[in-house]
Amino acid sequence: MSDTGTPTGIDPVARSLLRIGERLGSTLDVEQVMQVLSQETSQLIGTRGAVAGLYDGSALDCQCYWSLGLPLPLQRRWVTGQGLPGWLIAHRQPYLAPDTGSDPQAERDFYRQLGVTAALAVPVLDGPDELLGFVELHDKLDGSGFTDADHDLLQGVARLAAVAIRNARAFQQLHRAEEQREQADRKRNEFLATLAHELRNPLAPIRHALQIMQLAGNKPQLIETTRAVIERQVQQLVRLVEDLLDVSRVSTGRVALRREWVDLASTVHDAVETVRPLLVQRGHRLRVSLPPEPIYLDGDPVRLAQIFTNLLNNACKFTPVGGRISLTAQPEAGKVCVTIADSGRGITAEALQRVFDPFTRIDRLLDRTEGGLGVGLSLARTLAELHGGGIVAASRGPDQGAEFIVTLPLSTTQPHPGALAQREASPAPAGQRVLLVDDNPDTVSTLASLLAMMGHEVKTASGGLEALEAGPDFHPDVVLLDIGMPGMDGYETARRVRGTSWGREAALVAATGWGQEEDKQRALKAGFNAHMTKPIDPQALERLLGGLDARTSADLLPATDRRLR
Repeated sequence: MSDTGTPTGIDPVARSLLRIGERLGSTLDVEQVMQVLSQETSQLIGTRGAVAGLYDGSALDCQCYWSLGLPLPLQRRWVTGQGLPGWLIAHRQPYLAPDTGSDPQAERDFYRQLGVTAALAVPVLDGPDELLGFVELHDKLDGSGFTDADHDLLQGVARLAAVAIRNARAFQQLHRAEEQREQADRKRNEFLATLAHELRNPLAPIRHALQIMQLAGNKPQLIETTRAVIERQVQQLVRLVEDLLDVSRVSTGRVALRREWVDLASTVHDAVETVRPLLVQRGHRLRVSLPPEPIYLDGDPVRLAQIFTNLLNNACKFTPVGGRISLTAQPEAGKVCVTIADSGRGITAEALQRVFDPFTRIDRLLDRTEGGLGVGLSLARTLAELHGGGIVAASRGPDQGAEFIVTLPLSTTQPHPGALAQREASPAPAGQRVLLVDDNPDTVSTLASLLAMMGHEVKTASGGLEALEAGPDFHPDVVLLDIGMPGMDGYETARRVRGTSWGREAALVAATGWGQEEDKQRALKAGFNAHMTKPIDPQALERLLGGLDARTSADLLPATDRRLR
């Protein structure tokens, strides 16, 4: 045994093959495998030069070229039928060109430039037919021609190279998978840290406001101020949760559009009203320019408004106090282009490539800090695409402002004259007898008070059995029923209520923290007329109760879910 671990006392050629096998086996980079292949075969057989390359599915691409023991640059790519490598692609068999000047397969100009007079090319195969690469030897140093022994040696080294290429590629795949896993872990940790930060932001003033209200005594103005603080922060929490739910729906393909004729002007108005508090707070000047004639879209009015809300909210956050924001719409052939531009921080060329990626925050790309989970732009683009349109971003660079251009297809038909007016009409609120069933005492007390202030008569129950006992005497018009209760859950309670004389005509409304499409469908199958996701929007609840009728249950789900989907 030699110092290098190679056995002594065996044939020198076999010893060389063992050494080459060790070098190839210890190489975990495919390009390095090709370098070892060309260098070692040239030295083993004693040639003037060698070329080795990989097959990419359509051509053999030169990875390295050795000439007289030195690596030299050679940019070459051979397709089927081009030179000796092209012959290997077609036939998967070795090829000997003893005279490159007259051989029909040889590229004469190529060999003339290299000064090559004879060449032997061998494919590197995985199995009998899968081509991985090739190696080609040029001119033996002793002036003799290539022999059968040279051919056999070269094929033997090619078989070793095939194993090395497979191993190197497998290692690279594992390395890439590990990098992707680490990147996913980093993104997850960054997202969880961002989520914790964004949740703490509204929770802190809520806690402080509650403490102030406890100590305020008989100071109605101070109590009103702190109440407004709590309301704003709760809205922020609701927005964060809804953003997360939307991301989940988008990632699982569960976003369902409730299409109808939509006037672009009304959608823009809804979005502007949503972001108006932020516009006022930051002193921004907003200019809206829409065509005088109505522009009708075939889409989900809530989701369309969400697109413009997210873009306007983004413009507000990244435009300095007192800045300018504009929203303009221009109809074109079969579509409308809505441009939201600002005079804010702008976006670098590198950041423009990533602004629509989920959980990517522009402020982080700019080394600045703003609130949010980094999902608004991603959701906006996805919703635009679901409507058959899209969004592109543009900016001249930092401090040069930004533009987001939304393209949406126009409706191919015009609405009935009364259709839009009917959509905008809302039923006049009417008092209802509401049986509120929830096992959370705080939810029961606050929601019962809210319903009473809306003009409804309320009776409460802490569970399904208590609700069934209260129903015959109270005879409710509406049962507002929590789903996740211990003992008898909301689904079973609903089924039993439907089996009673007093519950047969009552309208059942599910109130739950589960808001996926399958949750809503399960509620309908259990006998519910409508589904509301916690925390319940008081205005949406008031609208629902104002027009609720068990006989029109088929119309309730779209109206109820419009805020949530």
